[in-house]
Amino acid sequence: MWEFWPSEMRQLFLRAGIYKALPPPFLPQCKEQGSHHIAVGKAPRILQPKKDVRYHIRFSDSTRNNIPLAASLDADATHVYWFADDRFIGQSTPEEQLLWTPQAGVVTLRAVDNLGRATHQKVVIESLP
Repeated sequence: MWEFWPSEMRQLFLRAGIYKALPPPFLPQCKEQGSHHIAVGKAPRILQPKKDVRYHIRFSDSTRNNIPLAASLDADATHVYWFADDRFIGQSTPEEQLLWTPQAGVVTLRAVDNLGRATHQKVVIESLP
């Protein structure tokens, strides 16, 4: 029997010294229905940047002009791909953050897991002098 925990819960268990093994990959016949490949489960949840928060960035200071990106993934996902509007930013695993150097303005940030499930949120970036 396998436990299916989202990535943020697995990390919480690990910090408490409790190791929760990842379930094995599903067999191909478990993922297929007819000729279509179905990805069940939950879409990623964006943990950072926080929703409904305006980010003020001093673009002249290269040590402080990044925003960390982090997402919680469902138990069967292994990677998250990040997009700002339609521009690819990079990829990360649930255990790591990706540093994003944004431009000022309103950006639609999208997180897509390796199984094609996606979520998005608006991020407001304001420039400080």
